[in-house]
Amino acid sequence: MNEEDLRKAFRDVVASSPPPMDPGAALGAAHKARSRRRASVAGAVVAVLVAGIGLGAAFAVDPGGTRELLLASPSSSSSGRWPAGQTDATPTSGPHADRAAQLLVALTASAREAGFETSELNQLAEAHLDSSPDKSPQVWVYRVRVPVRKDGGVGVLLAEVSTPRPGEPEDPCVFANRSQGHTGAGGCKTYDVGGKQVGTAASTSIDQPASTTASYRAAGGWTVTVTQREDDPGSGHPKLDAQPFFTPALAALAADPKLLPGG
Repeated sequence: MNEEDLRKAFRDVVASSPPPMDPGAALGAAHKARSRRRASVAGAVVAVLVAGIGLGAAFAVDPGGTRELLLASPSSSSSGRWPAGQTDATPTSGPHADRAAQLLVALTASAREAGFETSELNQLAEAHLDSSPDKSPQVWVYRVRVPVRKDGGVGVLLAEVSTPRPGEPEDPCVFANRSQGHTGAGGCKTYDVGGKQVGTAASTSIDQPASTTASYRAAGGWTVTVTQREDDPGSGHPKLDAQPFFTPALAALAADPKLLPGG
């Protein structure tokens, strides 16, 4: 798995819900896949993602705080040089990896404050260089995934934070609609959160579990997008009775300063 595979999986989880997978079988498959990856990249530096058994895998409460690490083999680059200490666009340490970890902590805390159980086992945190290493300014994207559980049901929160990207529009609805796969501006509702404009868009498919996205563009050009689903695709667990947050609360979460560096 390289970072492009991970990014695609992260996007797909918003709009698709694959058939349930038996948790034990999923864990076994992950261990086998990890062994194959280790053998194929022996001696190479690998990217370590704070994850369990991958996107859409089993959710389990982990009182002991045990983490299962998923190893991703480095991908090749046709141009430029990666930052010091990196072999690809996904750092395993340093300020960007730390920033992704901080985002994971912040989103997890918000879920717990709302009364949900969370688990490190199936969480994910990734920092990804989304531009050429030689480009200035560089564009970094931080993505986290937090499964949440309440009353036996399991859903998921996804957050994506991006550094300023030259040429991006200021309308937050562009980002919300993009995350949901919508075209145009239809279906987006804007909320005022303490003077901050947050765009929200909901899933429109009647055949899939409900999801909602809230996007906020900060004054400095940083963008924050938070998506919630009432299910955790592929986990084999029943979905929540409803999405984790009402839409105004989700908008407030996207505009929360703690999701941005220094917040």
